[in-house]
Amino acid sequence: MLEPGTVIRDRYRITAPLARGGMGETFFAEHTRTGEPLVVKTLLSSLHDRLDLVALFFEEAELTARLCHPRIVRVFDYGRDEACCCFMAMERLEGATLGALMRQAYEERTGLSIPLVLTVGIQLCEALDHGAHAIGPGGERMALVHRDLSPLNIFVTEKGTVKLLDFGIARVAGASRHRSSPSLRGKPSYRSPEMVRSLNVDGRSDIFTLGVILWEALSGRKLFCSQPQEESERRILSMPIPRIARVGHDLPPALEDIVAKALSRDPQKRFQTAADFGQALRTLLRAICGERQHDIIKAALAHLRRKSLGPSNA
Repeated sequence: MLEPGTVIRDRYRITAPLARGGMGETFFAEHTRTGEPLVVKTLLSSLHDRLDLVALFFEEAELTARLCHPRIVRVFDYGRDEACCCFMAMERLEGATLGALMRQAYEERTGLSIPLVLTVGIQLCEALDHGAHAIGPGGERMALVHRDLSPLNIFVTEKGTVKLLDFGIARVAGASRHRSSPSLRGKPSYRSPEMVRSLNVDGRSDIFTLGVILWEALSGRKLFCSQPQEESERRILSMPIPRIARVGHDLPPALEDIVAKALSRDPQKRFQTAADFGQALRTLLRAICGERQHDIIKAALAHLRRKSLGPSNA
């Protein structure tokens, strides 16, 4: 682990640890000249001799840096350094993951508000649509598939926007399956049927996963999650998908239909593009409350802060 005060590339000073995962660590940092706050991600030191994982790290860095879009976390810089083997410097976000908001909803035995779920879905579809049309280094259309969507990879910012994180196992649709290891196929309960079967995937796989996330966010319950992992996969392939039940709240039938279409096990019966999925969500949001997306997100974060901090002592 990098110690506070460590300087990378004479540009980025580590200020505090942020998180640690199975392959990498993230740290709060600041630019040594401008003082701009940012986040630095590094590969775990125990994995520095894994050339395949080092290559994967740099693929994620290069890919995310190329995907310059307001709904995708921004990577400013990446490279090698004696202090940490490899790093990427990213924008620092203030807010909470969608996972944190959903955990709060689970504790309250309810789902997130319908306008919030619609807003998150719309903005994630914008991110996925951008990936689908992103241009590669040779000028080719990449048709990118994220493959690891989950509530923990979705960040809801204080500015009222949604950011998609972690492109570590993203791939170009139709590319060879050189990353077929189960550890590189997304979180078990958020895989699409195609991923469970180890088939080639396209953007419709991400649409299924986003459908799972919206179902859970609306219902306040897990859909496919189970132990052992094989049971989650069995449920993804064959479990009848229940209607979205909300305590004390009626769900618009149109929203139930939209989520059900995204969750079709047959890719041909899903929304065929993220743009189509997003448009269906946007039309419903307009019918319910207009398009006050920034206000909807800010209200949700304010509620999370109030619950975290508890009653004021003032």
